[in-house]
Amino acid sequence: MMNKEECTEKFFTWESLKSIIDNNIDFLKCDESSSLKLHDALLGITNQLNEARILYDEIESFCKKYDVDENIQANGYRSFLKIFDSAINHVFKILKYYTENRSKLFFRRNHYIKEIEACHQLLRALKASFKQLITLHLSSEEGNLFPTKEFTITDVFNQASEINQTAFYGRCFGFQFHDSIRNVLKFISIVMASYSESYYSDDGKFVKTSNSIYNSGRYYFDPEMLASRLVDLSQNASVDFCKNFWCLAESEIIHSIPFVNYSVKVNRLIKINSSTLRIPKMNSDGFIEIESPGVIQARLISSFKRVGMFGDKDKESSSVLPKSKEILFHCHGGGFVAQSSKSHLVYLLEWAAHLNIPIISIDYSLAPEFPFPRAANEIFYAYCWALQNCELLGSTCERIVLCGDSAGANLCLSTLVKSISMDIRKPDGIFIAYCPILVSFHPSPSRLLCLQDPLIPFGFMIRCLKAYTLQNNETEKCDINGTKSDNNNNKEHPFNENGIDLLISDIENDEVSGSSNKTDSFEEISCFECHQTDSDIKAHISQISTASDDTLQSLPTVTEKYKDTLEYDSPVDSIRSTISLEKDPFDEEERMISSNTINTMIPSTSETQYVDKLIGKNYTIEDTLRNYSHARKVSRTKSEENIIIDVSKETLCVRNIQRRFQFAASSFRRCFSSTFGGFTRNNHSIINSFEDDNRKLKTSSSPVEDFSFTVPKDPFLSPFYADDEILKEFPPIKILSLTLDSCLDDSVMFAKRLKSLNVNFTLDVLDKLPHGFLNFSRLSTEAHEGCKLSMLRIAELLDLKLDLATSFNNTNENTV
Repeated sequence: MMNKEECTEKFFTWESLKSIIDNNIDFLKCDESSSLKLHDALLGITNQLNEARILYDEIESFCKKYDVDENIQANGYRSFLKIFDSAINHVFKILKYYTENRSKLFFRRNHYIKEIEACHQLLRALKASFKQLITLHLSSEEGNLFPTKEFTITDVFNQASEINQTAFYGRCFGFQFHDSIRNVLKFISIVMASYSESYYSDDGKFVKTSNSIYNSGRYYFDPEMLASRLVDLSQNASVDFCKNFWCLAESEIIHSIPFVNYSVKVNRLIKINSSTLRIPKMNSDGFIEIESPGVIQARLISSFKRVGMFGDKDKESSSVLPKSKEILFHCHGGGFVAQSSKSHLVYLLEWAAHLNIPIISIDYSLAPEFPFPRAANEIFYAYCWALQNCELLGSTCERIVLCGDSAGANLCLSTLVKSISMDIRKPDGIFIAYCPILVSFHPSPSRLLCLQDPLIPFGFMIRCLKAYTLQNNETEKCDINGTKSDNNNNKEHPFNENGIDLLISDIENDEVSGSSNKTDSFEEISCFECHQTDSDIKAHISQISTASDDTLQSLPTVTEKYKDTLEYDSPVDSIRSTISLEKDPFDEEERMISSNTINTMIPSTSETQYVDKLIGKNYTIEDTLRNYSHARKVSRTKSEENIIIDVSKETLCVRNIQRRFQFAASSFRRCFSSTFGGFTRNNHSIINSFEDDNRKLKTSSSPVEDFSFTVPKDPFLSPFYADDEILKEFPPIKILSLTLDSCLDDSVMFAKRLKSLNVNFTLDVLDKLPHGFLNFSRLSTEAHEGCKLSMLRIAELLDLKLDLATSFNNTNENTV
């Protein structure tokens, strides 16, 4: 419970707020120009405070029953109490400023009246949330954050409909977060709203780009419009939109930002072969055969080169360190549908620099193309492969620790559960951050937080859940081992004895033939396409160790020629210099399509229609070019449509260039005139255009119909369902969660189970940070402090001494 100082401060804030409201109401009685809206908003705030105070006290009286223990006071009920306290402070700040400046000549009176009205709506939404919390409490057993009653998706939507989501995304946006992260989240939300209009628009690419830039300004200056758009996206946007938007973190622009400045000497992609592994059992004789789920891509990161590591040619050099005793096995987050190890380099590079150990991060296959259990099988296979081939990673693997955030944390837990159940070597520790441990529809208190989450709103979370847990007719079928039903292309490239894709034949072909396009075989694959197939798309070339394969020794000139692409011999001073060696796959795709070749197959009478259809959808070139050996699958994503001039499309339709530019100019002129003309017509044109865009999102079935599906109770999908006998075998586990994270209750309930089974665990709960804060560690002081705390917990699991000063010395934690 709160100490006396906190109770006194809270009581003082509440009473001060009531005093300011009374002062303004008295002032309005004497002011002839007083606003009726302001008067009503002030009275509404007073009423909401009085009603919410009763509910607040009731929740405060029972919330302690759901804590892990007296040392870890955290759960979804407490989170909403803290949010309400933050809301009171926000309202107090707004009203105080209004009171102090209301008589000034140039005071923006109308602006702050709208701010006060927004505060009224915010308190009303929080009061509605309190009512839902009490309902959950009454339907739950004491101490169980997950109600015993079975809930359907219809029940979840009915609860969500009681709360006005727009109150959290408008003028009061981000009030519950730290100041340093609030502006970052608002910027991301504005980009999301603006990007959505381009994504769902049928205009030309030039118009899309122009509108996207202009709409960003509209959303910045019109919070109500931003709130409406974000809520509409949450309820109606497809999983493809979520996937494409989150994959913007893969862009070169993001990774060229100079604030990421941690130096590493090894940052390369590798491709693991698809062969059956034989892993020895731990408690009995014999071996376990691990079937391959397909070719897996991974990223190896290390601050120093080590003996035996990929690309270690200078074994006698003083710059090559001995093998590390430790290794960190990482899985990235992204809701099971997006992102890769590249988008998580922001903090992985820092971890590698401070921990001074190799890190291998797995780029697992993404849903909905590859639903459960594909990703879980890939992570488990990669873990087993790392155990057998640790020398290639520059480690002896005396200690191996799993770590992951969000969806990646879930996959790490799944790997741990599977390793114990199959009696193979389990990791020496595991670190998980804001992890969804129970993948289901249980509407726990913390899961109501997704109704106000700017990064993973309610609809996004449900759609990602559906994409990962279900297979549809268009999804490639996988068996229980994750092996594709038709996967005969894995022999496309040679592999060494350790299962690493060498791609030497591709280098030899380019060298001998003198091909002008020498980057096709070792370009970096973006998250848009790297998970569509396992072998149709060629992996990135990475420097391979010469210790286990003599093929590289026979190609000294080839290795030297492709030195910049194959390896990183010099230190990488920053993330920018690291990424500068990686090619944009979309550029290469467009160069590969020969206009002369394809145009011979296109009827001249329907050239434009054919190209529009071809570019607008996923297609396989080998369907049309079966006689060409370098055919591969190309995916045309929505994010590519933001390119102003599409090289491939214009190349295919040279005769239509003039007509297309005329159409683009005409469309832009209409958009420009209608937009700016709206300022003289009370913005009617803008509003109508915006409503048209919203209607485009609502043309599909209703959310309830779209989300009518069940989630299997599988311990490899939801580790919370694992048997006690499995959990008893857990190694030390470090759990990091957040007060404002919708997965908080998962961590709290899981920690309770671990405590009852005497498992060594630590639970840290950080305040006022969003889900996925590790990716913002270089943009926010508090987020960076959380990143340092994560490193400290990982160092504890690895028995490493790490001298990092952090302000989170008094976080909620407990070790059994």
